[in-house]
Amino acid sequence: MAEALMATRRRLEGRGHVQLVEQSCMELLRATGAERASLWVLDERGRAVSPLVSVGSRVPRTDVARRWSRFPLERIGPFADAIAGGAPVRVDDVAAVDVPAELISDFEIASVWVAPLSLGGPALGVVVLEPAAAGDVADAVRCAEAVAQSLSAARAWYIADRREAELDLLLELTRTTAAPAPGGGAIAHLCQRLAAQVGVRRTCVFLVADGELITAEAHYADGRADPEEFRAFTSAPDPPAIVVEAFRRWQTVVMDGPASDLLGDWGHRFDIGSGVAVPIGTQHEPLGVLTLDDAQERRFTPQVVDLAEAAAAHFSVLYERARLLDEQARRLRAGAAIRQLLREGAGAATAGAAVEVVARVGREALEAEHACAFVFDDGGAIEHVLTVGIPTPFDELVSERFLGLRLSDMLLGRYVIDERRPVLVDDARDSDMVPAELLDGLYTRSYVAIPLGAGDRLRGGVLFSTSSHLRRWSQADRQLVEQLVLECDLIMENAVLREVEAERAADLAHLALHDALTGLPNRTLLDDRLHAALRASARTGGQVA
Repeated sequence: MAEALMATRRRLEGRGHVQLVEQSCMELLRATGAERASLWVLDERGRAVSPLVSVGSRVPRTDVARRWSRFPLERIGPFADAIAGGAPVRVDDVAAVDVPAELISDFEIASVWVAPLSLGGPALGVVVLEPAAAGDVADAVRCAEAVAQSLSAARAWYIADRREAELDLLLELTRTTAAPAPGGGAIAHLCQRLAAQVGVRRTCVFLVADGELITAEAHYADGRADPEEFRAFTSAPDPPAIVVEAFRRWQTVVMDGPASDLLGDWGHRFDIGSGVAVPIGTQHEPLGVLTLDDAQERRFTPQVVDLAEAAAAHFSVLYERARLLDEQARRLRAGAAIRQLLREGAGAATAGAAVEVVARVGREALEAEHACAFVFDDGGAIEHVLTVGIPTPFDELVSERFLGLRLSDMLLGRYVIDERRPVLVDDARDSDMVPAELLDGLYTRSYVAIPLGAGDRLRGGVLFSTSSHLRRWSQADRQLVEQLVLECDLIMENAVLREVEAERAADLAHLALHDALTGLPNRTLLDDRLHAALRASARTGGQVA
């Protein structure tokens, strides 16, 4: 299927469907004696033009022509005038009219004759003859009509090929969500496959949450991961303007260069040369915005944009399917982690051992990036700190800041003391539960705090957090946290009982071998030590002093 789709896309981006147009342009060239004939086609909305065919002398390179793909029609004055007036336009000095200087330089244009191409309906594009005098030939208009007929036929072939490519793409994506890659989530695999099949570098998904657009996914076509880049990507305070515009106008927005105002500093920070943003969902029930980007400028030809729009039209359904698959997989992993938690927790003999098990196994169950475990003394101060998944030197910084801290000095601490309930925070920057100075430099984005009690006393707590992205804790996450609280309280109570039992056993052993009034060793301890010495002497053949 992937090979078939690649072949179709190559056919769309190749020259198979324009051979007839090239032939008619050659006939026009010969009939008028022009040096060069070029054909520019309008997009389906009639707002942008793209160079399709150029025959004769000084034919621009493919990469040069591609830079002018989907260029706004209104910015090329002679093209816009010819289409608006429905008649040829002659320009003897292109530099004196409204034509971008870069276009004149890239195509080496001096004078032109521009004729609109139409078969009685909406304009299909324009044909350009150089020099302008070539348009004075009597057969110029008739041959231009022949070019319009060939362009109409080529467009019909192109539309058929495009529909085939779109169906192949949707079938491939549907199969992706039905059988995701074993090593990764369904959503990640869906985004990777979309970028790979369209032939661009990266797919990103911006979802609507509480009326705002947030970066939810960002995946490369080749599956590579860059945690630092992803952290910077998701920590940006606002999405790029191209995403906001696509969502506000509810239509596709294409960006052709990194210097565009639609990118701001995103182009430089994340090496974006061009991109497209397509809204997903419906205006009444918006899901968000889907973006595709590439390091190459003007990568998004009309054909690539068409494929992106076709994928976006069905992406909300595919995304929901992938999300359900990921949720199901997470529930299975969480169930396995809970069982592991109970098994390992059964052997915890101290409060410190209990919080260590909860931190290590609970982090896997919640799929958090980091975990901090705390043990509290009788006065409500943190007397022991243990970190899981926090690299050096941040682990040392956590211990330094939290060790000795009293729970009553934090809003979070006062809450868990009074309520004995977990706390879930989506965005640490918007919460005052933990003082900002404690989290400064730790890159904590979202967190869950779980209290661990035994009887009527709070003995410890665990903080699970993410630093690479904001985590919107779902209802399933909250249910899992509630279950963790119940199991963790049980583990802590059992650990405290074992700790008390061990202390009591040690006390009884001491009382059995020492006088209750003086605390000195009694006859039982003397007899025990004497018998031990005699047994050792018998084994070694030595003497007892």
